[in-house]
Amino acid sequence: MAHVVAPATESIMGSLPRAKAGVGSAMNDTTRQVGGAVGVALLGSILASAFRPKVQDLLHGNVPGSLLGRIEDSLGSALGVARDDAAAKPFAGRIIDAAQHSFVSGMHAAVLVAAAIAVIGGVGVLIWLPARARTHPDDIDIVAHDPDAVAEDALTPS
Repeated sequence: MAHVVAPATESIMGSLPRAKAGVGSAMNDTTRQVGGAVGVALLGSILASAFRPKVQDLLHGNVPGSLLGRIEDSLGSALGVARDDAAAKPFAGRIIDAAQHSFVSGMHAAVLVAAAIAVIGGVGVLIWLPARARTHPDDIDIVAHDPDAVAEDALTPS
C-alpha cells in the first residue's frame, strides 16, 4: 500500500483543476475507504467459502459430526475445538492439520483473486493514467482577479 497510495493520490489530485481540489481529496478518501472495506469483505468471503468445503472434505468421516459443525467455521474455531474440547483430544492432530491446510488453500484462492484484480487495475492504469488537469478559464480568472489567490499561490512551493 505504501507504494500505491501516494501515486494514486497524486494522480487524482493532478487530474483536477485547483478549484476542485476539495472534491478530489474527498473522492480520494472515499475510494480508499470503500475499496479497503470491499476488498476485505470480498477476500474474506473467498477465503471462508474455500475453507469450509475443504475442511469438511478432509475431516468428514474422520471426526464425529458434532465436532465437525464447530470446526468448519474458521481456523480459530477449529484450533479452539482441538485445544479445549475433551471429545476432540483423540482427533486434535487431524483437526489441526486439516484446518491449517484448508486455511492455506482458502488463502491461496483469495490471493489469486487479489492478484487478478491488481493486474486488471494495472492495465487500467496503463490505459487511462496519468491524466492531467487542463487549464480552465475559471481558474485563470480566479488567480487574475483575486489578490488572496495570488498571495496564496506565491506562498505555495512549486
